[in-house]
Amino acid sequence: MIETMEGVRNADAIAQVPGVSGFYLGAAGDLSSDLGVDSSHPDVDAAMGKILSVCKVRDIPCGGTVSAEDVAEKIKGGYRII
Repeated sequence: MIETMEGVRNADAIAQVPGVSGFYLGAAGDLSSDLGVDSSHPDVDAAMGKILSVCKVRDIPCGGTVSAEDVAEKIKGGYRII
């Protein structure tokens, strides 16, 4: 789990560490706290999108918390861990 902007900035390097086999994106509470914004803020979505893009480039699974309402959207967006 990457829960700070420092982690987001270093996500690609973290993804290359031997043994890292995926990233899980939680409900964004810690990340939003680090940013000083609410978890629904666009900056949180952008940070989570950055992490997802690293996973896609490095071909490692990425996933996170989903609901019945957004599970199809998350899978379509690239989540492989539900």
